[in-house]
Amino acid sequence: MAGSNSSFLDFNYHRLLGHRCSHSQTIYEQAFAAAGQRPFALPGDKPHYAPDRQYAVQHIAIELKLDFPSKSLEGLARLTVQTINDGLTVLEFDAAEMEVKKVYLEGQDKLLTFRLEDEKLKINLSEP
Repeated sequence: MAGSNSSFLDFNYHRLLGHRCSHSQTIYEQAFAAAGQRPFALPGDKPHYAPDRQYAVQHIAIELKLDFPSKSLEGLARLTVQTINDGLTVLEFDAAEMEVKKVYLEGQDKLLTFRLEDEKLKINLSEP
């Protein structure tokens, strides 16, 4: 690729070797550099980190019924999760703009208590 402008393959080749030269910037880095800005750095920003994972989602099955006239949908989500640490008492999922009617533990047909709070679905796993 000698004599040509930086290409995707050339960029990845140099990245894999750990070599960083002036032409091996991502498209985003180039755009921010042209605007005289650093990527994703706003004045006063503080680092935000994801919370520690309490569980790992192993499988998701979603069934949806779309209602175009009312611009809504109804659905059922089945998740298989594996706890990472012992003692997990609450499962928490993002649930912005959702209405949750019931949550149950499949296989035992046991209804679980839950609450919607701060755009989160929090499911209580401990015994009532």
